[in-house]
Amino acid sequence: DLRFKLENSKDDAKSLTVKKGRNSFCMKKPGVYEVIPSGCYEFAQQVYLYDTNNPTELEFTPIKWKVRGRISGQVVMKRKPEFELSVTTSTGRTLKILKIEQKEKNDREAVYEYEFFSNEGEQVTITPSSADLLFYPQSVTFKTQQGPLIGCHSPVSSIEGRRQKSVDGI
Repeated sequence: DLRFKLENSKDDAKSLTVKKGRNSFCMKKPGVYEVIPSGCYEFAQQVYLYDTNNPTELEFTPIKWKVRGRISGQVVMKRKPEFELSVTTSTGRTLKILKIEQKEKNDREAVYEYEFFSNEGEQVTITPSSADLLFYPQSVTFKTQQGPLIGCHSPVSSIEGRRQKSVDGI
């Protein structure tokens, strides 16, 4: 999707869905528009400018792909599971997690979704850790690639966190 907003205008931004290849749009008013790409990619710029008085073709080439995944965790002692998520590449680079958001919760389980950007062809390992939970599998490794449709990377395999059983004593 692309959001268009006329600079210095009180009008709300308009969203348009674009397809791979060349797309043409008519602007309501002349002026300079902020064009903000959003969706499954990260581009070289967060905001592009388009001037109707000096029209030029805008080219959007993705530099990174958005990756999404889910973690479910058993509720421990009526509190939501606490965990950390490490995302590293085969080159040792640590990736920044954009967000971890709780999507569902009941008395026994909480489900979280996370997302981050990765370079195409990059091998990525996701490893959760927690004092309360053991994770199955312990980590997930995959190679970032464009999904079967033109668009988002296929979702990463889910990870399940189960309550640890510990024995205290001498």
